[in-house]
Amino acid sequence: MTEPLHNLIIQEIDFKKILPLWKLLWPNTSNILQMSSMQYLGGHDTDIYTKFKPTFLGLYHNNTLVGGVSGHKSSREDYRIRGIYILSKYRAKGLSKILFDAIILQAKKENSNLIWSFPKKQALFAYKKIGFIPSSKWIHNTHCFVYYSK
Repeated sequence: MTEPLHNLIIQEIDFKKILPLWKLLWPNTSNILQMSSMQYLGGHDTDIYTKFKPTFLGLYHNNTLVGGVSGHKSSREDYRIRGIYILSKYRAKGLSKILFDAIILQAKKENSNLIWSFPKKQALFAYKKIGFIPSSKWIHNTHCFVYYSK
């Protein structure tokens, strides 16, 4: 077991601060937007860009941004966790749980009935560990839909 980290702070940040993490999460995406129009189990709704606002949370260790998560409503009752990323040297220390807990709390504050995501195959284990359940087959053998159940 790895030594737990101390001096951790989670705080709401802006898109500009989380963008370097998103470039690591999505290295082949040239134009990373603050939100996605994707809907749970398929389809898109571009009205979400004007109806809802995203939340970006940064996890800091000794004043260094070591991880981040974002989420936003995708409908009046649905909330999408859009991305979660922990710098490689900070992984396997329970930090993703801290970020998941914080963004799930945010979704609940926004009165969301369904919390969902569309994780990459290699991240599915982290989502399942928190309580997400796969709800689709693999799409392009890389991603699947999941929903939170707890």
